[in-house]
Amino acid sequence: EKRHEQFGAAGGLPIPFDRAFVGRLAGRLAATSPRRDGGFALRSSWREAAPTSEEAVQGAQWLLEAHLCGPWAARDRRRGLETVVRGACELLGHGHLAWPQLARALRHLVAEEAAAEGEGGPGGGIEREAVFCAVFLRTLEVGLFHTAAFRALPTDRDDAWRLLVGVLKFAAEGECEGLRRRALGELWEVLCAVRGVPVETSERELFRQLAR
Repeated sequence: EKRHEQFGAAGGLPIPFDRAFVGRLAGRLAATSPRRDGGFALRSSWREAAPTSEEAVQGAQWLLEAHLCGPWAARDRRRGLETVVRGACELLGHGHLAWPQLARALRHLVAEEAAAEGEGGPGGGIEREAVFCAVFLRTLEVGLFHTAAFRALPTDRDDAWRLLVGVLKFAAEGECEGLRRRALGELWEVLCAVRGVPVETSERELFRQLAR
């Protein structure tokens, strides 16, 4: 199988589709201005790697974790976060990732926060949840959001609520009222279902939680 030819070592040996490979792709994306099509190299390398469906899920998780452990991200955490979110959207928008795959990666990302903290893995819970929320919001912003995204939510209602409210808080930090309303509209019914309140009577409860 022909993989990663452009990054092959001496002798033309292929490089495995692993965390290190995905981390290098993220680092190269970070070095490219968003105004240029820096996503082209990421998409090309991912396509040539030809990951299986399961590998793509794992690769997406490694990509989302890249800013938590990559030396290129340590200097500027915010830029690192923006890079991995941008990378995920590049792959999603060009058909190299499907929403069910990205949703699984996001779910694994937040489900493994305790293990990551306990075993010295990359990143803690707060940083991982920030990535989760930023991906949701970015896909809403660029028109890539799909209801399959809700498969990423944990089964625990409190955890799911915290993540959804986190998306709305991220939206509230921006200056785009349209994006805030879009996020609220897309998430509203799920927020109500998670909280166990009727859609038509839940606004007061929702904003009381947001104010905390």
